[in-house]
Parts: sequence; structure tokens; C-alpha cells
Amino acid sequence: MVDSMEQNNLVIKLRRDFRFWDVVFIGVGAMTGATIYLMAGQTISIAGTGILLAILFNYIITMLTGMTYAELSTIYPEAGGGYLFIEETLPKPFGFMSGWMSWFSHSIADAFYTVVFATGIVWLLQIYSVSIPISPDLFKKLIIVALLAIILLINYWGTSTTGKWQTYLTTAQISILVIFIVAGFIGIIYHPNFKNLLPLNLNITNIALAMGLLFVGFEGYEIIAQSSEEIENPEKNIPRAIFMSIAIVTIIYALLFLVMLINSGPNILGERGEFAVIWFGNQMIPYYGYGLMIMAMLIGSGATLNATVFSSIRVSFAMGRNGSLPKLFSHLHKKHNTPYIATLISGIIIGAMALFLPLDTIVAGASIMFLLLFTLVNIAVIVNRYQNPQLKRGYSIPLFPLVPILAIMTNLFVAAVLWYFSPEAWFVAIAWIEVGLLIYYFWAGKKEIEKPSRIVSPTKLKIEKKEYNILVPLSQEFPNSVKIATLIARRMDANLHLFSAIEVPINISPQSITYSDSLDKIKMMERMEKVAKKYGKTPEVTITVAHDTFRAIIDEVNENGINILFMTWRPKNVRRIIFGSTLEKVYKNPPCDMLIFRNHLEENINKISLILSKRKSGEFSFQIASYLAKELNCSLIIYEFTYDGNISIKGDQYLKLSREMGIEAEIIPMKSNGIMGKIFNISKESKLLIMAPPSEYMDGRLPPSTEPRIIGRLNGPVLIVRKVITEKEQDLSGMYHG
Repeated sequence: MVDSMEQNNLVIKLRRDFRFWDVVFIGVGAMTGATIYLMAGQTISIAGTGILLAILFNYIITMLTGMTYAELSTIYPEAGGGYLFIEETLPKPFGFMSGWMSWFSHSIADAFYTVVFATGIVWLLQIYSVSIPISPDLFKKLIIVALLAIILLINYWGTSTTGKWQTYLTTAQISILVIFIVAGFIGIIYHPNFKNLLPLNLNITNIALAMGLLFVGFEGYEIIAQSSEEIENPEKNIPRAIFMSIAIVTIIYALLFLVMLINSGPNILGERGEFAVIWFGNQMIPYYGYGLMIMAMLIGSGATLNATVFSSIRVSFAMGRNGSLPKLFSHLHKKHNTPYIATLISGIIIGAMALFLPLDTIVAGASIMFLLLFTLVNIAVIVNRYQNPQLKRGYSIPLFPLVPILAIMTNLFVAAVLWYFSPEAWFVAIAWIEVGLLIYYFWAGKKEIEKPSRIVSPTKLKIEKKEYNILVPLSQEFPNSVKIATLIARRMDANLHLFSAIEVPINISPQSITYSDSLDKIKMMERMEKVAKKYGKTPEVTITVAHDTFRAIIDEVNENGINILFMTWRPKNVRRIIFGSTLEKVYKNPPCDMLIFRNHLEENINKISLILSKRKSGEFSFQIASYLAKELNCSLIIYEFTYDGNISIKGDQYLKLSREMGIEAEIIPMKSNGIMGKIFNISKESKLLIMAPPSEYMDGRLPPSTEPRIIGRLNGPVLIVRKVITEKEQDLSGMYHG
């Protein structure tokens, strides 16, 4: 298949979709979302004013391990995070166990975030006196099941919008928290109760215990490392994103706890328990504070769940792909390209823990598993430095090996202290580790770890550079689209680019796609290439593996200097209705001139219909119509809407140009009343209708956003010609006779 790809000039690209701020918001969203809302009161009751020291110390130990992640991510800018670092550096059992622990760490954290979200819904209904027909506990369990079903369905469908929504949700949540922090400082100005900060609790055990319970709110930067191979300029952006996200989260935590303590005091907050943050919100903004803070709680836990679920799925998918777990974990859905079995099994584990484990056990268990995982990662960076000093490091840990040694010691200390809070959490963690060891020594350890064949693009054939370039994105086989685009390219002496995207959901990496996953798309593009060659053009063929087809198309336009983007209209299904179609996104902000084709085309057509436009696409649409009429050797019927129903000077000029080019042409003038109805009737009667965007015939009275829907309602083969890039006026005869 590689040889045929070389002959057919096919190039396969793996896109890096995440920019710096995309990744920062993923990290911040994964950290700020849930912990403070349910655990603030409990940690204050344990550590008192020492909670501020707990936050400071958590920042320090998080930065210690964050530096380790920053260094290893620049050495191995691939998906996997801690699992990958340990697998590449430490002996086999540690590699498997790190993946096993990482999967469980993210899954139990997901269970916690699910419980937080369900708790927020119950509180919201109770505060505003909405009656719940069943017991609150049972209602909470039903919400957990419903929420997980929605999350799993989204991950089953697969969507490229996750990164954008992560940014929106995280921004909304932080904005609400900032409102309460500002309200808290205003309260301090009027009532400066600084005595509430005294005496400062310096009990090391209590501070360490509070650190352990809050630690799950500091581990989200792991997701940044898991996304390494999808981040632009990873050597620079990964360390910056890790440090930036940790700093933002710490500042928010510290300021929120500070204003809570000064305004309300540790005793009252400790007595409020899980409800402390929500209660404080209402103290700062009476009546509305409950709803606003619970809204932040729901947004935050939803964003965190959104960010963390894909991590647990990614890890289990990666372990299935390399043989550490059964192969069924690596199966991708044929239509959606999603790891549906890994999604289902991860969902079952998350749901079971959320439904049946106590909240304290879930929180402590998540912290313990992450602390143990981070301990192994710090050991790995020490071994890696001494075993592989020659490796290029985009970032190097300062004061090595002191920093990772301190990280190991502090991680183990905080994990050990959590025994005093929840022995059950340690029992759950130990049980999961023991099951992993049994699986490794009796099954996985006897198998050879497989490295799946990555997609490697062959050498690209050189094609002569042309002034004009036409790009044809294809989601499925559209031979008529390729035929029309090829005829236009041949007439314009333009390069023809055939393009298709393998869109993968956010829960798997583009680098995880292998040739076996992409064979159907490759074969489809080979067939479309043959169509282009049949009509006289050798195209450049590109397949891009990406999370977002829209962004992939825009980048392809920019990289190749595309002048005309030729897209195919497709009927909407449920998924495109919910998430929007790629065509609508491109049409809203077109990067260049566009052609949009819909419906099938008869093999031999003898007549093309053109509806003239007086606006900027009019000349371009005539140009395209004349090209196709010449290439297909058919006649051209020109429809013109005028006020009085007579042929205009411009219409007469187009008619003369057509005949000078040897095209059999006629013009039919029509009065400009009931234009859309007449356009629909013309589309029914035409073998191929070429027209400008519908809004150009309505004198700007039709919003451009409605045009894709109107295009979908037209009958018969239609080619919409949209001029975006305005060129200087030039002599028409030179354009068409050249």
C-alpha cells in the first residue's frame, strides 16, 4: 500500500490541534472543577487556618512533579503522560502498573466529579424548594447514571468541540469564582476580621491530611502531558502550560480560602462541612449567591469530568493497542473512530465507584493513586537522566536530582498520612494494584508489547507550481464533485488538491491511528484520484488525521495557497445538527473563494443553467459556468432578474462573451419579484444550475447564515459560486479568452 501511495502522490499528515491557551485551559479545567466545592469545609475543619499552608505546600510539591513532567514531555512528546514516561524508562512491570494505576486514578477522579455534579443538582433543587418525589440519595444516584450516560454517549459519538467547550466552561467557572473573591475582599474592606486568621494552625499532620484531600484538585496537569503529541511546539508550550495552569489554580484556591477565612472564620466554615463554599457564596451575595456558586460547581465539575474522562479512556485504549490489556480495548468504531469498548468499560468502572463508594473514600483514593503514580514518574526521570544523558531536553529540571527526590519524599508522605483519614481508600488502592499485578504476571507480562505501525507518509511527488490552486475536501466518495472540480482546474490550468480528514475524537490521539484504521479512507481517496486522472488532472492527495476537520481544512488552504475551495453539501444527520456541519463552519468564515456542489450529476448533460448576480459573485459565477460549458460541450441558458423583465446591458455583455467563446447561449430575463420561488423552479428544471449565494439575489435581505439551509432545499444538481477574495476590475474579454 505504501508503494501505491507513492505512485498516486498521497500524503498523510498528523495534525497538532492544541495551541498554548487551549492546553492551559484543559489543565486549569481539570484542576479547579470540583474539589474545592465539596472538600473546602472538611479540610478547614481538619487544618483550620493551616489550610492556607496546605495550599502553599500543595503548590510546591505539585511544581516539583510538574517540573518532572515538563522535562519528560519534551523528551517524549507523545500521548500517554506518566504511563509513557515510566514505560520508556523503568522495567516492564512498572510500565504496565503505571498504566494500570493511571487508568484507575483518572477513573476514580471521574467518579468524584460525577458525585460533585449530582450533589450540586440536588442542592439547587432543595435550596429553591423544588420538590423531589424520591429520596435525595436515590435521586442523586439517578443523576449520576444519567450524567455518565450523556458523557459516554458524547465520547461514543466523538466530537472535535471538546477543546472549545473546555475553554468556555473553564472561563465561565473562573469568572464566577472571581466574582465571589472580589465580593469577599469588599466584605473585608467593610468588616476586616483579620483575627479570624489567628491562631495559625501549624499541626503538620493536620496540614498534610488537608493537603492529601485537596491534592486531587492539583493533579490536572497530567492531562497536558497526555496530550503532548497534539500540542503545537511541544518543547516550548508544554512546560509553560504546566507551570501556568498550576499557578492559576493555586492563586484561585488561595484567594478563595483567604476571603472565606477572614469573612467567616474557620469554625463556622468547618461546621458547614460539604456545604461551606455554597453557604459562603450566599453570605457574600445574598439569595443569588446560592444559585451562582452552585452554577460554578456544576460548570466546574462538568468541565473537569469532560477533561478527565477522555484521559481514562485514552490510557485504557493505549494499553489495549500495545497488548497490555485485551485487544478489544483498542477497537475503534468504524463510523465514529471512537474507542467504544474502552469507553464503555471505563464508564462502568466510573459508575460503580460513584454509586457504591463513600465520598471520603473516593476523594482519598484518587489522591493516593495519583501520588503513587507521580512517585513512579519522579523515579523515572532520575533513571532517564543517568541512562539517556544524550537525549534532547526542551526543558531541564533545575537542582537535579534534588527536585525529583524531594517530590518522591513529599508524595509518599502525603499519601501515607491519608491512611489516618480513610483506611478504606488505601484498601481500594491496594486491591486495584494487586489485581494489576495478577494480570501482569499471569497474562500481560508473558506477552510481547506491540508497537503499532504508525502512519508514515511516503515521499511526495513534485507537481509544478501554478498560480491557481483548487482544494476539494471529501468526507466520502463524491465522484461528481471531483469531476466538476477537475474540469474547472483543467480549464484554469490550476493545481488540483484532493483532501480528506480522518477526524478522531478528543479521547484518542491522532498518532494512535494506524494504516489499518485508515485503509478505507486511503482506498476511497485512491478511487477519487482515478476520477481526476480520467478527466485530465493529476491531483495532489492529502489525508490529515485531526480532531477538527474544519481547522484541518483552513490550515490546508493556508499552507497550499488555495484560491478556490470546492465543497460538497450533505444532508444533515443528528450529529451534524447538534455539533454543526463542517460546511456551515467554513461557509460562515470562508478563507477563500468557494464552490458548493449538491446532488448527483447525469453522465451526459447538454445544458447548463446560470442565474446571474449583480453582486460580487456574478462575474465569478459566469466564469465557472462558461468553463464547464466549454469542457462539457453543452449549451448555456442565462437567467437574469431585472426590475422591468428586460435584458440589462451586463446581461447582454455576458451573452456576447459566451457566443464569442463558441458556447451556444441564450438569455432569459425575468422580473425581480418572487425571486426565491423562481430560483426553486429553475433548480427543478435544470440539468446543472450554477448560481451565486442566495443572499446576492435578495439585495442583502437574506442572512448568510441561512444560506446552507436554502442550498439544501434546492432541487437537482446545483453549484453555488461564492466570491470572497475581491480582485481589481479587469477586462472581461481578457479573462475569458486568455
